[in-house]
Amino acid sequence: MKNGLTTLRKKNMAKILTHLSKNAYSSTELSKLTGLSSTGVFTILDEMVERNMLYKTDDLESTSIGRRPILYNITRECGLICVIDFCQLKRMSLFSFGREEIFSYDFKDSIYDEAFFCELIGILTAQLCKFSIPLININIAITGAIDHDSGEFLFAPAFNDYKNFNVKRMFESAFSVPVYIKNDLKYALIAEKSFGRLGDKICNTMYLQLGLGFGSALYLNNKL
Repeated sequence: MKNGLTTLRKKNMAKILTHLSKNAYSSTELSKLTGLSSTGVFTILDEMVERNMLYKTDDLESTSIGRRPILYNITRECGLICVIDFCQLKRMSLFSFGREEIFSYDFKDSIYDEAFFCELIGILTAQLCKFSIPLININIAITGAIDHDSGEFLFAPAFNDYKNFNVKRMFESAFSVPVYIKNDLKYALIAEKSFGRLGDKICNTMYLQLGLGFGSALYLNNKL
C-alpha cells in the first residue's frame, strides 16, 4: 500500500476489504464483522475513501426511520491482489479488484529454492513500482502442508531445502501486507464457495480431487 500506513493499519484495511469484496456494508456492520471498534472502523473507512479505495452509497433497501445508512463499496482502483500458483499454472499474477489480470509471470521450469523466491520478490517489486494502486495481500497456493501460524512448510516436496527458509516471512517482510499460504485444494474450495453456483448457501462442503494424486478440503459449520 502507499507510504505512511503501518502494518497493523494495512491488515485492518485488508479485513475490511475481505468483507466488502462480497457485499456493501455500513460502518456499523463492518465493526461487527471485523471485531474492530466502531471509531477505528470509521477512521479507516474515511481514509480509504480519501485514497479512492472505497466510495459511499445510500442503503436504498433500508426500512429504518430517518436518514438511510451509508454503505461502503470497493472501487476498481482499490488495490491489487497477488496470486502465486505452484500447483497447475506455475504462475505469479497481479489482479485488480475487478478481477482483471494486469500482470503475469510464468515459472514452469524453475527450481523452487530460497534464491527463486528472492527472484520472485524482485520481479513483483519491479511491477508494483509501475502502479499507483496499492498491494492488498499475497496468496500462495502449494501442494503439500504448511503451518499456518509460523508459515513453515511441513511437507513441500516441490521446493528444494524447504525446511530452511520461510516464504511467508520473506514476502511479509518485503511488502508489509498479509500473506496467505494454503494447500491448493483449500483455495479451490474457497473459490467454489465464493464464486460457484451454490456459494455460501451451503455450510458443510467437501471438495474432492482425484488425479495423479488425491486429496480433499472441507468446510464444516462454515469453517475451513
